[in-house]
Amino acid sequence: MTNYRKIENGYEIADLMRVMRGDPDPWHSVTFPVKGMVYLRSVSDCGIYVGGLSVGADDMAAVLGAVQLAPQLGHEHDPEANGRREAAGKEALTVTDSMVRARLLDAVDGWSALIADPKRVIERTEEGTLCIAPDGMTCRLLVVRCPSTARIYALRVPAHFTRVADARRWVMQNQSPEVET
Repeated sequence: MTNYRKIENGYEIADLMRVMRGDPDPWHSVTFPVKGMVYLRSVSDCGIYVGGLSVGADDMAAVLGAVQLAPQLGHEHDPEANGRREAAGKEALTVTDSMVRARLLDAVDGWSALIADPKRVIERTEEGTLCIAPDGMTCRLLVVRCPSTARIYALRVPAHFTRVADARRWVMQNQSPEVET
């Protein structure tokens, strides 16, 4: 018996412990719905990994929703692809874990629809970009780059902010990283 078999867009992998116990269905489905995402399913459980990060139970529905909304592989250049990216990006912004949110935005190509539109940008500085969130969201988005890892994050901030510096101070709770406390 091999421990894997090919399915439509992934594999089924045998759980060898379940095989040893005599389980009649020891298979886990492993699919790759978008680049950088792994979706594991078994009869009794499932797990999602985006960019190598495990998705918590509270965020699974949002992650799966964003993936379903995103343009599917091979259809990234279809006429409705940008609208799908924006919808997927909006759904990705509901993920509570900021690391998973950023990697999901990468996976569904949601960044371009969210921050590339000049009508959404309120202010762009070296410290980041403050954007109007997609319709239906009651916040603004502060898009920043981590100085040590160069990772880009979309942080939700209150809607009253009009300046990047003010939004960054709010995120950092009015503490500058350059000032010792």
